[in-house]
Amino acid sequence: MQSMPGMDKPASTPASQCMPWMDMPGCPSTGAPMQMDSAGMRLMQQMHPHTFIEEIQHHATSGTSAEPNSTPAPMLMSMHGEWMLMLHGGGFLSDIQQSSARGGDKLFSTNWLMPMAEREVGPGQLTLRAMFSLEPATVTSRRYPLLFQQGETAYGKAIADGQHPHDFFMELAALYDLHAGEHSVVSFYAAPIGDPALGPTAYPHRASAAENPVGTLGHHQEDSTHIASDVVTLGLTHRIVRVEVSGFHGREPNENRWNIDQGRIDFWMRIENAGRTNELLLGERALPAGFSETPLTHVQAYTFGYDRELAANLPHLSVALGGQITGYGVGKPLQAVYGDHPVGGLVFVRLRRE
Repeated sequence: MQSMPGMDKPASTPASQCMPWMDMPGCPSTGAPMQMDSAGMRLMQQMHPHTFIEEIQHHATSGTSAEPNSTPAPMLMSMHGEWMLMLHGGGFLSDIQQSSARGGDKLFSTNWLMPMAEREVGPGQLTLRAMFSLEPATVTSRRYPLLFQQGETAYGKAIADGQHPHDFFMELAALYDLHAGEHSVVSFYAAPIGDPALGPTAYPHRASAAENPVGTLGHHQEDSTHIASDVVTLGLTHRIVRVEVSGFHGREPNENRWNIDQGRIDFWMRIENAGRTNELLLGERALPAGFSETPLTHVQAYTFGYDRELAANLPHLSVALGGQITGYGVGKPLQAVYGDHPVGGLVFVRLRRE
């Protein structure tokens, strides 16, 4: 029987699914395939979770949080003995230009890197994870412009219309997931710097931030605790239900940011409706005597972005050129200061390990 064209060739595998230590159809050969025991196979299955428990044990986001299984978490992976080692992160080089009397211009970089190591230990799984950011060096003057942001300080003064950099140490944590039957897991989390079970997944890990270089307006109200100290968390997961309790040091990081205290064309969008207080009207002036902070109005931010992958020909590195524009809906109490319809535009070069 004569073979038809293409029948003698293995099916093609997308490059993003090729593992550097496994022989897979359609992938470049890397020699003998890696031999893994049952524990290694379980770890491999968790890299593409299909159940809520697998997603919990994937630990590809901040703290003990979990995201939908469809949320991508591209990373480098390699087996070394009984350990699975992983590395993922992202970085942006951005130039922002904003209108409004309170707007600003700046060239800066937001970035983060997360190395991880996982292995089976006894009846459960041990995960060691860290997160680092060079923003203390790449965001000068301890801020970048972000209209209508509030809730932080720099050099002893309130930051208005700006966002502070992340700490160099974003997380140093150990997690242990104890298998309690086929459908249950008891989890333990300990971190001198980490993320307690409070609020959503920290914004750098959310899908809406994959191509968006700047923080959310609700960051300090929603997920400001994602860099907290002395965090311990106990969690119980059964099928699709999870209950957690945390203890942690309930303070924002201090101003010393260095210490411990893929792809085709994409589009993305972020819509925000954030409450602002009368403190925003003061800008960065000292609070007057007798001042009382009260709710003032709401601000809407509508961000639309676009980027395109560039042919960088660099191994395990994705490069994109992109930009985004943000239009604001301003409540009347703020229009005299910010104008009726301020806008901000941002262009960037994005680098990410794939």
